Amino acid sequence: AADAHGTDLHSAVTRIQVQRPGFNYTFAHICILNNDKTCIVDDIVHVLEELKAARSSNRTNFAITYPITHLKDGREVYNGHQLGGVTVHSKDRVKSAEAIQLTYYLQAINSLNDMVAEKWESIFCDTVELFQKSNRKVKMYPFTSSSLKEDFQKTSRVSERYLITSLVLVVTLAILCCSMQDCVRSKPWLGLLGLLTVTLATLTAAGIINLTGGKYNSTFLGIPFVMLGNYLLSPLSFVCLCLPDAFPSKRRSCPAWLPVPPPCNAAQSFPKPFVPRRDVKITPGAPVWRSTLP
Repeated sequence: AADAHGTDLHSAVTRIQVQRPGFNYTFAHICILNNDKTCIVDDIVHVLEELKAARSSNRTNFAITYPITHLKDGREVYNGHQLGGVTVHSKDRVKSAEAIQLTYYLQAINSLNDMVAEKWESIFCDTVELFQKSNRKVKMYPFTSSSLKEDFQKTSRVSERYLITSLVLVVTLAILCCSMQDCVRSKPWLGLLGLLTVTLATLTAAGIINLTGGKYNSTFLGIPFVMLGNYLLSPLSFVCLCLPDAFPSKRRSCPAWLPVPPPCNAAQSFPKPFVPRRDVKITPGAPVWRSTLP
């Protein structure tokens, strides 16, 4: 009964009204017109209407062929992009189809028309949802110009649990990276301050984007974690100052101008102080000793 569902849905969609002061807009007022001043609709709608009329009059001579169908008025229409999961008999006659796509084209020639079309799309989604509730056997998926934006907004609610888990793991990693067995040199609060720095930088960037009128979506939620990963793993970061002795390779990766903390066995690592020999004559003004530090 796909023809009945399709035609009924089409009738419900064309009856949608957008109320504005002094006038109610319907699909006929905001649709794109063809050469004979009628709304452009998909050819599959005419195919379903003829199929429904043939079944109501018990006619069996009408058959849908794929991918080209012949209408009653003699026109040939292409339905290859509007039918999905098609099973055909001999001579390309359609036995069944798993999906049907109906497309409606709206005008956006001025600001008023664009506003009415946006409101019509919202009512269109509500109409499809109501039609879905009354017809449980079929699945309907409305898609409009704002559907992608709404899907992005839903991802922030869907990924809420994963974001909280990632935040807890990041806080734990920052504390562990700045913790040592020596309670004097251990600086776990420095890791938390690093997280606070990244958070303030992210909020500042978001505020600047908002003040300048920029648009951003929920995909930007992952940017703080990218910034934090670069901040924690970069050799120029503060972690070089407090990395534990378990990561000596990271200690060597710090730049020469950053103060590198000594290892735990500090007494063995530092060079012994210079003690001049008594039997060596030291010339005044000459360098006594020269030391090159790595």
